Amino acid sequence: MIKKTVLFLAAIFLCFQASVALSHPHVFIDAELLFVFDDQGLVGIRERWVFDEMFSQGLLSDFGVEDGDLTQETVSLLRDIFYENTREYNYYNIVTIDGGEHVIESLRDFSVYTEGYNIVYEFFVPCRVPASSGDEKRVQILLFDETIYTHLLIAEYQMETKNSPDDLVVDLRYEVHEEVSTPLGSLVPDSVVVTFEKR
Repeated sequence: MIKKTVLFLAAIFLCFQASVALSHPHVFIDAELLFVFDDQGLVGIRERWVFDEMFSQGLLSDFGVEDGDLTQETVSLLRDIFYENTREYNYYNIVTIDGGEHVIESLRDFSVYTEGYNIVYEFFVPCRVPASSGDEKRVQILLFDETIYTHLLIAEYQMETKNSPDDLVVDLRYEVHEEVSTPLGSLVPDSVVVTFEKR
């Protein structure tokens, strides 16, 4: 049963290995981003991904889940397959710090649960960027699947500064990203930019 489940999930998650010829969105995700700060500066981004109902119900049906309660085995399988198939794509996170690419070595605090008819992933993306006086830092994040099998929409973004010093000035805004070349042609996706420095 476990082997069958793994094979099914691998097929479902073809979004991570889709061929160019078949590349178009099959999975839709609304993502919420929370930029977390402490007394040193940016710590990272907490992300919450809400999968579309059709995709979610397909997975839940295969697992025989009727009440929305996922077993620990199911959660572990979903986590492992997500890690295995998105790691080489930087977990679908394109992050730049002052224009330079940020490579995500690992994620933290990964969890999976259901909310109504939707599967939800939550995890933390470490991205330590110290703040300093007179040196504004700029961090941009774009959620993007280069195979175009998965469409990720940044539905909400905010910042958490409860542990940051009073002299930290933070600005968070939506910004249109530069063109990205895809199998379907060039796209102009959205992104979120946070800038910060100490007074």
